[in-house]
Amino acid sequence: YGYARVSSPGQQLQGNSLPEQERVLLEAGAEEVVLECHTGKEIDRPKFTPLLEKLEKGDTLFVTKLDRFARATEAVNVISELVSRGVTVNILNFGVANNSATGKLMLNILASFAQYEREMIFERTQEGKAARRAKDPNYKEGRKKMEISGDFEGYLNRVTKGELSVVDACKELGISRSLWYKWVKEVA
Repeated sequence: YGYARVSSPGQQLQGNSLPEQERVLLEAGAEEVVLECHTGKEIDRPKFTPLLEKLEKGDTLFVTKLDRFARATEAVNVISELVSRGVTVNILNFGVANNSATGKLMLNILASFAQYEREMIFERTQEGKAARRAKDPNYKEGRKKMEISGDFEGYLNRVTKGELSVVDACKELGISRSLWYKWVKEVA
């Protein structure tokens, strides 16, 4: 089986278009290719999930590139599960994952890249926060605290009297119910 994916109908990057991926997968040996236009952020996809469920011991799943399959962090888990079921996963630009020593090595390398990716994201986030603090000494992490609206107490009185529901008051104020109850505690 082959799996080809693009994130959006307009995505025609070199080597990533569905027709190009399909051609490469068929040349690599896939007998049946599943084509899908769906974000790679989600592992549960309309065509991908049924394909994964369909795969049996002895099957091979071909994918042109790792990023067409899934994000590295999710890919490790899915590929490990497939390999444990006896399915070979052949990522054409990366390698073959199966129960052989080389296949297990490839999976360990992939896991290392996933860990590296997570750590790089964390480092970039920390660097961004440090740069912001250096620029603005008043910078505080997290969401900005929303000050209680001047109209809040009027709405609270109407809710208390039963003239208005909390849901309707929140809609009119443009706030969430959790913020409503937070403000109720603050004015109590």
